[in-house]
Amino acid sequence: MKRWLQNNETTMSEENEGDSTSSKKGSTHVKKRRKFSEEYITFGFMNINVNNEERPQCVICYEILSNESMKPAKLRRHLQTRHTDYLTKSKQFFESKAAELEQSKKLIKKTAIGTNNERAVTASYQVSLLVAKSGKPHTIVEELILPAAKIMVSAMLGDKASNELSTVSLSNNTVKNRIVEMSENIKEQLISNIKTSKFYSLQLDESNFYLGVRDLFYFL
Repeated sequence: MKRWLQNNETTMSEENEGDSTSSKKGSTHVKKRRKFSEEYITFGFMNINVNNEERPQCVICYEILSNESMKPAKLRRHLQTRHTDYLTKSKQFFESKAAELEQSKKLIKKTAIGTNNERAVTASYQVSLLVAKSGKPHTIVEELILPAAKIMVSAMLGDKASNELSTVSLSNNTVKNRIVEMSENIKEQLISNIKTSKFYSLQLDESNFYLGVRDLFYFL
């Protein structure tokens, strides 16, 4: 009986040591990081660094996938399921879209130079875009939008958070310049898309105003 108990204890001890060793081996497992290949541009993906990790970014929808998704099959599946209209596009087309995306990123970084708060610059552009869409005068931001925003933030989050809104540049001239910059950027993208497109439609229309002046409108 004593011999059996000793043998049983020895067996259990060996099993516990084995489990412990297995657990240690499992804990030292290092996650494999995939490397980006330049050929992935044929699927519509460019390389982007996120927290010192390479990740694929779609040049069509700008979605950033995980490092584990950096496989030809998964990248091809994204193109086939999300962007069926681009399946027949050439490598040069996707390279052109990647260049446009890089240019847009540089523009954002350029506007952020000289300020300690990049979010303030982003907010300035977003508010300027709303003003442009509404067709309201640029002065409405300083006269109404910013004061109203400060009152709401102060009531909900406190004066400290409200004071941070002062770092957002929303003067009349700033809003005007933001709108002009965004308009020029959209114009450049449109011209680039037209140049790279094999086909496009053109619509013409003639309109008469009350003074009898004829105007010709065209739409791409």
